[in-house]
Amino acid sequence: MGQDRYVTSAAIESIIKEINEDVIPAVKEWRDLVDTTVVGFPGWGAIGELLIGLRYRNMQDDVREKFDEAVSVLSVWNHQLDTARRNWRTAEEQSTAVYA
Repeated sequence: MGQDRYVTSAAIESIIKEINEDVIPAVKEWRDLVDTTVVGFPGWGAIGELLIGLRYRNMQDDVREKFDEAVSVLSVWNHQLDTARRNWRTAEEQSTAVYA
């Protein structure tokens, strides 16, 4: 049988930390790798430049843009997760039994 799993503000904070420290830096690193695939002169040759070179650079630009979009989405997720973490923490504090 499965084990019980609980959402806590600490768990949400852990996800935020992983996104900030691992995922976003990795996506940025992958984006930077696109620059290592540049084909300089005379790589494609005159005819190859017309047939392949322009399309290739456009594809590189598209890939860079997708990675930039991914970083933006991850940043939005972090902001929303932080809001959820704060709300969850408030709920945790409000549901704690207080003995007088």
